[in-house]
Amino acid sequence: MLTFIIYELKVAATLITFYLCFKCFLSQEKMHRVNRIVILATSVLSFILPLCVITVHKTVYIPEATVFGISGDAVEVPTPIIESLGGVSWEPFIIATFWIGVVYVLGRTAFGIWRVARLVWNGERKENHGSEVIVCDKNIPPFSWMKWIVMSRDDFESGNIHILEHEKAHIRLGHSKDILLFDIMSAFQWFNPAVWLLKRELRAIHEYEADDAVLRQGADIKEYQYSLIRKAVSASGYSITNSFNHSILKNRITMMSKSNATAMRGLRVLYILPLVCGALALNARTVTNCKVTENSSVSDDSTVKVEIQKDGGGTIHYYVNGESIAYKDIPEAVNSLIGSDKEAKVEIIAPAEISCGIIDDLREQLRSVPALKVQYSSPNLGSVPMRLPPANKTVEKIGVKLIELPDAVKNMPKEMVRHLKINKDGKYLYDTNLIMQSELLNMAAGSIRKNHQTMICLQTDRATSYGTYVTALKELSNAVSLIRNEYANEHFGKAFEDLDDAERSLVLKEIPQNIIELSPRTTQSVR
Repeated sequence: MLTFIIYELKVAATLITFYLCFKCFLSQEKMHRVNRIVILATSVLSFILPLCVITVHKTVYIPEATVFGISGDAVEVPTPIIESLGGVSWEPFIIATFWIGVVYVLGRTAFGIWRVARLVWNGERKENHGSEVIVCDKNIPPFSWMKWIVMSRDDFESGNIHILEHEKAHIRLGHSKDILLFDIMSAFQWFNPAVWLLKRELRAIHEYEADDAVLRQGADIKEYQYSLIRKAVSASGYSITNSFNHSILKNRITMMSKSNATAMRGLRVLYILPLVCGALALNARTVTNCKVTENSSVSDDSTVKVEIQKDGGGTIHYYVNGESIAYKDIPEAVNSLIGSDKEAKVEIIAPAEISCGIIDDLREQLRSVPALKVQYSSPNLGSVPMRLPPANKTVEKIGVKLIELPDAVKNMPKEMVRHLKINKDGKYLYDTNLIMQSELLNMAAGSIRKNHQTMICLQTDRATSYGTYVTALKELSNAVSLIRNEYANEHFGKAFEDLDDAERSLVLKEIPQNIIELSPRTTQSVR
């Protein structure tokens, strides 16, 4: 739902931008059909553009990351622990308020349609030059809706041709459909003043178009304007209709006296193009595809694939290079395949929905394989090369055995350590900030940009999905890669992958990939 809230805010910002530009460039121009199309098109575009994400793929070469294995209990984390993600959230309240507003606006629209339908059903039907007129005994101002013209008996019998021609123009031009479409869009942007202001502009354009149609048929402009003034004292009370008299009488009379906009002034409509391009650019995202550099990669021939599968009954099955194997026999099978190959690595392949607890248990089994490199893979998510966390060394404090931290971590100043925690629901806590997965890359890159030696501690829950874990690792690796590229361009004038060996070594030394992985917390500890 957080994604939906962000989408609605993007729509709101786009609508506001389009409205302000329309008001500045076109609202006073006499080119009614163009203005009507612009309002309708930009309003619909406001709902579509946030869904259009242009993805730019960029390949960055990175060295294999080193990940330390640390027990989460051994680390004093100065930020809220992962359970805090389950605290009080404003998200349900915001969502509930939003949908209450949507239901209210749609309900009001439906009620307006029902009122008009009742008038049409109960009124006396008359035919006037191909148009169906509904004559009511009530004293109501004339209006049109879809194919019907509704007016009081006094107005109908008065024979005022201007009223009928005005409402016929509304029907012929399909204005009721515009209003219905805008009412639906307004329901999903009820909190946004721009949508109501655009609706008011659209109603004004409808009146301008209908007035223009009457005058084109030969009506005397002065006589027609007087008829508008005579009817201006009443109001229709039907928000979904096109009423003969409207609250913009002064503007309508002024617009009748204006000359049509010149072709040169009509070119102002082109302001839409840079706005659309800007919206697409702001919504674009860069996907960095990381490849391991030659000095840290290994050939496929020396890769042992350990695959985890879950059958329909929930039973976990393990496969080593395609052959089914018992869980307890995995280390022996891997050792026999690797032999003395120091460059060998294990690729752990698992479905995205597998829990991190299962992966961590498998890694415990693999710890007996010396200096083993690991690549975490999941279908459709790609892979991330890492080193298997080393065996934990315990120390005893106050009678409790804890895991001894590597010196590199213990000696690191606290301000240089960032903490990323992912709970069983896949929610991200970066230090004290609850963030979306799409924000992780920028958050991590910002930390590394500020201090190139920054260490990022990643901790999941045992119930966190493996897909979420792999995605987080990839985003952290990509963040390091982006900063390395920035540094390479700034100091050597070229991208990281174009550096020679000496230059690349300097960048790797300046910006190491310090990802510290804490052992997953148990599901039972999550409140």
